[in-house]
Amino acid sequence: MDIFDQQHIWHPYAKVPNPIVAHKVQSADGVCLNLDNGKRVIDGMSSWWSAI
Repeated sequence: MDIFDQQHIWHPYAKVPNPIVAHKVQSADGVCLNLDNGKRVIDGMSSWWSAI
């Protein structure tokens, strides 16, 4: 995880001593996120947070 992410972004399900690896998003298209490593993933959690 890069320094900016560790200092500024809250990862609610990550244990503090063992933070999760952050994947940098380059762009988005609907529900798909395009990562900086070329992978394309589906954002399946964002709607859960907006429903609370």
